[in-house]
Amino acid sequence: MKSRVWSPFVDWVHILLTVVAALLLLPLASGDILSGLLLAVIGYLVASVARPFVKKYVVKKTVIFDIHGVYITGDMNLEALTEVEGTRDLIQRLRKKYKVAALTNMGPELFGMWSRKWDFAHTYDYVYYSGQFKIKKPDTKLFEIVLKDLNADPQCTVFLDDLSENVDAAKKLGIQGIVFKDATSAEAELKKRGFGP
Repeated sequence: MKSRVWSPFVDWVHILLTVVAALLLLPLASGDILSGLLLAVIGYLVASVARPFVKKYVVKKTVIFDIHGVYITGDMNLEALTEVEGTRDLIQRLRKKYKVAALTNMGPELFGMWSRKWDFAHTYDYVYYSGQFKIKKPDTKLFEIVLKDLNADPQCTVFLDDLSENVDAAKKLGIQGIVFKDATSAEAELKKRGFGP
């Protein structure tokens, strides 16, 4: 299953929704400090409920990352994995502006084990693994499923993977593709495509 995650308050979508909710509730405030604080809390809670829907259906730019070779590296079967330097930070900065998903070729057992250890659910807004669909990258059907679920326009989506054949498959659908080498060059390539964090 994909994971849907609440982002921190600094997410601009959440801030905007909080302000809108507070303004809509303003006529209910009686002008004292307690009412103002209550209004802010209610606005924040309303924004918490509305944010995932706004981000999914209104915010169109989407960034999709592979996991192995981009976020973590090493031998998955020998449990000798390490974090790729800089990728986590890049992902978290991108999440403040865009929908950020992971798309990885893992079966249910490996995904379950590594998802808990590396906390995929709190790293990305959405997480997809090939074992869910019985289709592996570079099959374009997998990308089609993910795009549909994310309500993402291929032209407004970028995919990062360390394997060029997976990037080429995404490009066949009109998705912008980046062959991942390291987080620094990936960020530079994202900025060239208008996806700066």
